[in-house]
Amino acid sequence: MVNKQKPMKKLLLSLLAVFAFSNIVFGATTYYVATNGSDSNTGTSTSPFLTISYAYTLAGPGDSIIVKPGTYTDYTPWVGLDLINSGTPGNPIVLKSQIKWQAIIDGGNISDHISGIRIHGDYHVIDGFEITNGFEEGVYIAGTALNNIIKNNHIHHNGNIGDPNSANGQDGVLSEEYTSGTIYDANSIHHNGRISLNSNLDHGMYLTGDNEIIMNNIISYNCSYGLHIVGYDTVSNMKVYNNVLAWNGRSGAVMWHDIKGVDFENNIFYSNDELGLLCYDAHGTGVVIANNIFYANVQGTTNMVWAGSNVAYTMGTNYLTSDPLFLNSANDFHLQAGSPAIDLGVTLSTVTHDFEGTARPQGVAYDIGCIEYHTGTTGIATNTNELSVNLFPNPCNGSTNLEVRGTNELKDCSYDIRITNLIGEEVFRSSSLFNRNLKLDISHLPAGSYFLKLYSESGAITRKIIIEK
Repeated sequence: MVNKQKPMKKLLLSLLAVFAFSNIVFGATTYYVATNGSDSNTGTSTSPFLTISYAYTLAGPGDSIIVKPGTYTDYTPWVGLDLINSGTPGNPIVLKSQIKWQAIIDGGNISDHISGIRIHGDYHVIDGFEITNGFEEGVYIAGTALNNIIKNNHIHHNGNIGDPNSANGQDGVLSEEYTSGTIYDANSIHHNGRISLNSNLDHGMYLTGDNEIIMNNIISYNCSYGLHIVGYDTVSNMKVYNNVLAWNGRSGAVMWHDIKGVDFENNIFYSNDELGLLCYDAHGTGVVIANNIFYANVQGTTNMVWAGSNVAYTMGTNYLTSDPLFLNSANDFHLQAGSPAIDLGVTLSTVTHDFEGTARPQGVAYDIGCIEYHTGTTGIATNTNELSVNLFPNPCNGSTNLEVRGTNELKDCSYDIRITNLIGEEVFRSSSLFNRNLKLDISHLPAGSYFLKLYSESGAITRKIIIEK
């Protein structure tokens, strides 16, 4: 049975909001936040604030908040980080982790820390955070919020605790029915919901808004459905492009209630516990299902008529027997050289890049899935700092050499090393003192792509490392 989450009340919200009409903001400010800062500071890079909440009270259109590495637990009770201000077209309010996935918004599974981030305002960009342990959800798009972007985030293990008796769903990401224009781009969304209870109410993404775009995401290992689309007020004009939906506890995606235009293209539905895609008591028109790979879903590919569903849909060419040949089917969704997904996608003008920021296409056509196949690259974009890190050989077969240098001498030459898999799970940790050249034995790790992250008092840097066996 599909989600029995109670429909949210359709609040009679006033439209008497004040909008800024200028497309240019002069004197936009960048604020910095760090765990060793103070909210009495000036908010510069060398005098950062302590809390994201305080920095946000100062933010307006065009302003940015850069959050340095560390764990942040400040919140508004019964909400989370409550983003109520608004940017304007061309001048959003930007909240950005200085280093991808190293600024951690941690709800601590505290009962009144409901959401990691809750957005009521318009025109925000939330970029590069780890968002975890929200009591009910990681990210909540609320009220009538318009045109927000959620990108490059690691949204995991939210709603794992929650109230076991609650009829409210507990999800990685949730949008309310009067929101519109939200873009979810290149996020890793996994292990959300009350997994220990096998709750049918809890999902990776629970989306009910209009004009939403879901692209380049990895949506995996969530309690029930990876993507749950719910038309409380008729979901209109949703685009689901170039995602991987894998290993979810029910199906990859489901549509429920009233639908008017949902487009699934270039996705991979892989090894979900039930179906790849289905409808449940769903009604409406304009669903398109084309150029997707469905593989190894336990109960089959699609069911468009379950529980009285009568959605009018177009079933284009899909690939039902093609193993996408991931580098590691459990957690590394890069494509192997012989993958049938390479150059098999259709061109989608909305999707100009992939999960790692690589331009599409890399071959003669788009690839299906979230990561374009390409050869000869082993690094990812990093922050600017004084460190220089070299890995050789890379790719390796389980052993590689780490060489650390800097434009200035590293203080004490002390650093920590962490290796994570593609969905952000830490698989290796070590530290070194007075050693600029270190041999890493990672032969216990399976073949695949990983991120090596090195931290020192001089800064931090990330490199991709590939293990071939």
